[in-house]
Amino acid sequence: MNLQNILFVLLLILSIIFSIVFTVVSFRSRKTLPGGFALFFVGLSIFIGAGAYLVEIFMQTLPAKLFWANVKQLGIVILPAAFLFFALRYSQLLKGSGKSLIFLLCLEPVTVLSLFWLGNGSALMRINPHIIQVNGLSFLSFEFGSRMFLHFAYSAALNISAVVILVFQYFRSEQFFRKQIAILLLGMSIPFLGSIATILGIFSPQLNIMPLLLGLSFPIMALRLFRSEFFKMSPVENQIILNTIPMGIVVLDLTTAERINGLNPAACQILGATSKELIGKPLHNFLPEWQFSPAAEDTIYRFEISRNDRVFSVYCDRISTPHSPLRLWLVLFQDFTDKHKLERSLESSEEKYRTLVEHSLDGIGIIRNRTIQYCNQQMAAMVGYKPEELFNTNYDKLLTKETVQQEKYRHHQRVKGETPPPVYESSVIHRDKHIVDVEISSAFITFEGEQAMLVVARDISERKKEETERDRTLALLQATIEGSLNGILVIDTQANVLAHNRRFLELWQLPADWARIEPAQKRFDMMYEHIKDRDTVYQSTQRLLVDMETEENILFHFINGKVINRYATPFRILGKLTGRLYTYEDTTERIRNEQRLRASEEKYRLLAENASDVIWTADLNGKFTYVSPSVKKLRGYSVEEVLRQTVLESLAPESLPEITYAFECIQKTSAGEWTLKKLFEEIPLRYNLAQPCKNGDIVWTEVETSLMFDAQGKINGIQGVSRDITERRSYEKDLEAARRLAEERSLDTQEALHREKLLHNITRTISSSIEIDTILSELMRQVLEITKADLTQLGLLSEEGQSLHFQYSMNRDSSFLVEQIEPRNLRLLSWDIINNRRSLLLDSVAMMKARGIYTQDLAEIKATSLMGVPVMAGSSMLGVIGIISIKPGFKFSPYDQAMIESIASQAGIAIQNARLFSEVNLMAVTDPLTHLYNRRYFFNLANVELERSRRYEREFSIIMLDIDIFKRVNDTYGHLAGDEVLIQVANCVRQTIRQVDIAARYGGEEMVIMLPETPMEAARITAERLRSEVEKLETKFNGKTITVTISLGVATLAGQTDLDTSKLLDQADQAMYIAKQSGRNRVETYTNPSN
Repeated sequence: MNLQNILFVLLLILSIIFSIVFTVVSFRSRKTLPGGFALFFVGLSIFIGAGAYLVEIFMQTLPAKLFWANVKQLGIVILPAAFLFFALRYSQLLKGSGKSLIFLLCLEPVTVLSLFWLGNGSALMRINPHIIQVNGLSFLSFEFGSRMFLHFAYSAALNISAVVILVFQYFRSEQFFRKQIAILLLGMSIPFLGSIATILGIFSPQLNIMPLLLGLSFPIMALRLFRSEFFKMSPVENQIILNTIPMGIVVLDLTTAERINGLNPAACQILGATSKELIGKPLHNFLPEWQFSPAAEDTIYRFEISRNDRVFSVYCDRISTPHSPLRLWLVLFQDFTDKHKLERSLESSEEKYRTLVEHSLDGIGIIRNRTIQYCNQQMAAMVGYKPEELFNTNYDKLLTKETVQQEKYRHHQRVKGETPPPVYESSVIHRDKHIVDVEISSAFITFEGEQAMLVVARDISERKKEETERDRTLALLQATIEGSLNGILVIDTQANVLAHNRRFLELWQLPADWARIEPAQKRFDMMYEHIKDRDTVYQSTQRLLVDMETEENILFHFINGKVINRYATPFRILGKLTGRLYTYEDTTERIRNEQRLRASEEKYRLLAENASDVIWTADLNGKFTYVSPSVKKLRGYSVEEVLRQTVLESLAPESLPEITYAFECIQKTSAGEWTLKKLFEEIPLRYNLAQPCKNGDIVWTEVETSLMFDAQGKINGIQGVSRDITERRSYEKDLEAARRLAEERSLDTQEALHREKLLHNITRTISSSIEIDTILSELMRQVLEITKADLTQLGLLSEEGQSLHFQYSMNRDSSFLVEQIEPRNLRLLSWDIINNRRSLLLDSVAMMKARGIYTQDLAEIKATSLMGVPVMAGSSMLGVIGIISIKPGFKFSPYDQAMIESIASQAGIAIQNARLFSEVNLMAVTDPLTHLYNRRYFFNLANVELERSRRYEREFSIIMLDIDIFKRVNDTYGHLAGDEVLIQVANCVRQTIRQVDIAARYGGEEMVIMLPETPMEAARITAERLRSEVEKLETKFNGKTITVTISLGVATLAGQTDLDTSKLLDQADQAMYIAKQSGRNRVETYTNPSN
């Protein structure tokens, strides 16, 4: 191998190295350089071509040389396409990914490679391939096939196109980028110049110097391209720059008329149209606020314009020359909205800061070099000066000697590097020479470029007085609370103990040093250690510590059964909230007594379910509107028959004049002719009337009447209680006869007559009342008066008849409650009386004989005489009354026994009537199926509430609801199932609404709810919650589950003066109808059609 071949091989290796370096650098720059990826393929193709050619030279056999020659063609065919693609990318003529172009460019190279590698097609590319020797190296020699020339033409076309594009880009680019393009053109021209040199015979035709020259051209390209920062910078089109500028740019042509000549995307966004819609059109068509009429000599124009809540600064610059026939203006729109908001915010902040300083309750001042540079009005007023009088005044002149020394000490601390407390108490001298206590906080600031001290002073003179008063008050409080029977605890706002008494420690079983235990949580833990529900108590305590103004009353239940009542109230000194005062009272016994009382009341309520009296109501015309079922027992007529009568028709002739006159007086009062006072002066409320029975008999009744009023306070009816007094009237006649007879007899007879009078009075008293407590109290008082006994007790039989409850007792001095329940035991005296349904009279001798029989009753009674009488109403046993005398030698007579039996009989009827009256009152206002209020009572309540809401200008809402397709429930499951569904829906309504809301059955499956002081939205939420609860409701009936839905309408009184209850209900009904028409199972609110 001669020197020429050695030099050729070395240069070929060097070109391979350079191509590798260039390929790597191009690959790293593929994301930052336009066409960087294509340039990478340019370097890669040269590396493949040069490398394969080097291997081919050293291969000795023809098949091996043909293989590596084909590999070399891989690099040669890729090069033109990669170079063209790079030129298109670099010049930015190719937009997008260019996938279609890549596909087209690769068609020809792929075809050529397939012809080289496939045996049948290689003849089209090479003809007669063979090996030749040149100066010791073997080369592949062949003739070009017909397809090879087409490939040369295609490659030349691509290379020429790339060169043309780069030349075109050269003249478009700036000077800096022209150097890059020139280097590229120079590097690509070297291989072509080498080909020309081979044709001219300068190089041996057996040597293929194309890969060599391509590889050697890269050092030149790389050197120049790195120096010109080719891999860091590339030319960018002006349009791209304009498109990325955030300001709106518009070129305006004012030559003949205002027209938009050009604009960028930001301007399109501002004007709200596309460039296609804007070009050639007047600007004011898209921007009505646009007013631009520059004078001929104007070159710059500035103004602001607002559009769509945005503020734009408009800068207009004339870009055509003054002598040009064209009048072109460059208009820039810059969004200044945020800047304007920031400026307004800064102005607002400055104003707020100035207002804060000037109106601050604290004194604020700035001290520089110990002189006052600024102070607000409060600072000046604190020392009795005006702000201008203190300007440039020595700050130390306002301080007391102690404060000056304190300031010097603080300065000494700062010099030593220590940090004095930022807030401290001090004092200043007022203009009138008195001392003002202040609390000062200070900090160093920069004021007018120099260090100064900001001083904030607060007048604490009143606080000092309060602290003194607090100490005095607490000392007085401590001395006072020690004598209290309740436990007292006083804490401050930080839960520190201020005072407590010994009783407090005793109630909670706390040690004497409890108040000194820290922290406060540990003290509370010791207190609540034996409480049942500690979590609830802790929550209550924490709530009171957070809100010191709240008052609260709560019961603490201990594990051992003890109950302590805690009353918490704010604690103030000189009117200022200082802490909280707790009062603890041991209410264990009181709670137990209240529980016993409630149990007793419940038992009496259960007994108040039967009565023999007739309860009735009538309107102003005397027509009965309600009569209780006991009328049949009294007169023999049914309720339906009596309801068809009037009050006058139910009377015997001898009672008509009195009642007729009473009705005339009531009608005059209702018409406004009489006052209520005159009415009550003119007629009584209690009458003895004769009434005919169905069998022709006459029954005498005692009638207790009262007036009924509507929501407006007008009389709208009469209600009464009629009690059978036929026997009593007969007995009264007998008594009257006996009285006349007794007047003619001895003093004993006179005493008996007195008792008869008392009996008459007690009978009238207990018969005229419907309050059970009044009846029983009067019964025992009169019994003691009649019998001259010392003690009386009353026991009432339980509803099931298995226990006797002694609750009422009375002696000669006072009445009192007892709580004794005796289970059924016939060995007891009281149960013997009830069992035999007869009275029992025992004197001292008889009691001695009875001790073995009635041991429990008589063991501890120091009685000389005892009488027990059953209390009955007809055949119904109600209880027993016991009467005891402890006077020696005293005994009750059979006459006393007869009188008490008569009184007990009348008392039994009165007790039964009182119980029935309570039940009837409830029945008169409620629906018997659902136990909701009935429609009539709901209207009475609604009228009152509506008037109250209108008077006090409060909102008032009504909800009307109807069960959807309720007929299907009755048709499918039966009416009993329908009734059960109504009951369940009514219960759901009661459980869902508030306690202050009123629900009633309006009719059928309709219900209505009244919501006082409730606006429309809150009523709608309540209705929606009720609709959801009913939808989830399941009614079990005969093993089947029934579900229903409801439709609801809501109407509200809000500022409407012409609405009454009926109209408001009609509005709710209309809204409910809309809910039905809209698909049911929904809530609709009434909307006034005029709105």
